Amino acid sequence: METKTENTVPASASPTAERLIRYQTLLALLDTLYECGEINKETCTTAGKLVAMKCGLKQDSIFIESGLDISSEQSDI
Repeated sequence: METKTENTVPASASPTAERLIRYQTLLALLDTLYECGEINKETCTTAGKLVAMKCGLKQDSIFIESGLDISSEQSDI
C-alpha cells in the first residue's frame, strides 16, 4: 500500500495579510499620484484593477475596493 506524500489540504480562499497590505499600499500610491495630478481617474481605476490581479486577488473578491476614494473636488484635477 502506497502512502501519499502530496499536500492535500485545500488552499485558503482568503488572501494573506501580506497580499492585502501590498494591495492597500499600492492603492495609496495610486491615490497620491491622482491627487498630485500625475494620472487621471481612468488610469487610476485601470491601475487599481491591475494591482488587484498582481496581488493575487480575484476580481470578485470582497477585499477589492469598489473604487478609490476620489472626491468630486479631486476629479477636476
